[in-house]
This record gives sequence, structure tokens and C-alpha cells, in this order.
Amino acid sequence: MSHAAPTHMSKKGKQASSRLLNDLKQEDELRALKSELKNDLESYVFKTRSFIRENEDELSKVSEEEEREGILADLEVLEDWLYEDGEDGGADAEVPVYKKKRKDMDKRVNSIKQRLLELELRPKAVEAARAIIKSIGATIETFPTLRPQILPTMIEELKNETSQLEAWLDEVEKEQAELDDRQEPRFSSSEVSRKMKKVKAVVTRLLQVKRPEPPSRVKPSKASNANETKASSEEDSKKEENKEKAEEEAPSKEEEDDDDDDDDAEDKEEL
Repeated sequence: MSHAAPTHMSKKGKQASSRLLNDLKQEDELRALKSELKNDLESYVFKTRSFIRENEDELSKVSEEEEREGILADLEVLEDWLYEDGEDGGADAEVPVYKKKRKDMDKRVNSIKQRLLELELRPKAVEAARAIIKSIGATIETFPTLRPQILPTMIEELKNETSQLEAWLDEVEKEQAELDDRQEPRFSSSEVSRKMKKVKAVVTRLLQVKRPEPPSRVKPSKASNANETKASSEEDSKKEENKEKAEEEAPSKEEEDDDDDDDDAEDKEEL
């Protein structure tokens, strides 16, 4: 029984096969991505709708009923679109379409959420900033005595930064007070934090200024040490010589005793 000889794929055939496999892989990946985006958008619709309905009392502080109802209505439209077939439907839409639908709705919903969040965070940020400004002012007063290495020009720079921040806070707080909480706020807590970072950076830089090193004592040179050692040695030698000379010139005890005996004998003879 004869067997057919195995056929070998040509180079062009291999390239075509490789392109086909790559195209199929890309189609699978695209299909998976579209399915993921569609499911995420559907989940987003359910969660957002529940959030607005369950937190209506809180959200009413920072949004009009008309705004909330408009979002709910558009969420329902979006939900219906997800199940529509055809070129304009969401059952099999293109990736950029899913992303744009989510982005547009996010912008409206997050605006309300952020206003509610800032209702609490903004006053706390302002209070903290003013407390820090006051603390910095008290610290500056101690610089001349406790940190004399900080130059007057540096202190003036810090004073200017805190003054500008305080003036900005006064301005935006006044403007915010004239707005309704359901309007877009004049400023946010994150803006306060960003401006505080600039002031804190100046404070940190000033506190890192080191005191000047005290003048160091000049160490004697080796030659000087050698001269001092030599002079000391010569002085000790001289003292030793003087001591020996004095001992040689002084009479011994025996000589003194003999002299005393001779004197006694002379005294007896005279008697």
C-alpha cells in the first residue's frame, strides 16, 4: 500500500496562514473587549440609578430635582440602547462608542457627587490652611533668636507666600458664600491643598538652613610639635645637670660630722 508524500507549505502559504491566525486572534480580542465594555456600561447604569434614588435627600442639597431626573431619564435611554440591534444600536457597537457613552454620563453624575463631597471637604481644608498660616506666623517670630541663620530675605519670602494664600482664601470664600450649593463651587479642597504645598515647600527649605560652623582651632604643625618637644627635652636635661652639679658641690653628711668632731676637739684643747 503506497502512501502519499507529505506536502510542504510554501513560504507564501505560511505567511498567509500566519496572517489569518493573527486576524482571528485580533477579532477574538476585539469581541471580548466590546463585550466587557457593554457589560460594564450596563452595570454602571444599574448602580448609578440606585445611587441617585437611595441618596436623594443628600443629593438634593447640591443638585436640582430637574438635574437628577434628567440623569435618570438618560440612564434609562442608555439601558435601552444597549439592547438595540443594528448599526446605531448598542448590542454590538464599536469600542469608542461605548467609551464615549460612559464618559458623557460620568461627567454629569460625578459633578453631583463631587459637589456633595466638597460640601464637607472644602470647609475643613480652609480651616486647616488658616491654622497652618497662623502657626507659621508664630514660628517666624522665633527665627531671629532660635534660627538666626535664616536671613531676613528668606523670612520675607515666607511672609509673602502666606499673605498671598490668606488673601486668596478670603477672596474665594467670599465668592463661594454668594453661590448656591447646587451650583458649581468657586474652588475645591484640592485647590487649597495645592496652594498649601507651595507654602510648605518654602517652610521646609528654610528649616533646612544650617547654622554656620564655629571657627575651628588651628592645629599645631608637626614642625611646631617637634620644636616644643625638643625645647622641653633640653630644659629637662638642663635641670638634671644643675641638680647633679648641686649634689657634687654640697658636703656629704660624713664630712659634716667630721668637721663637727674637729671643732669639738679644738674647743677642748683651748679649755
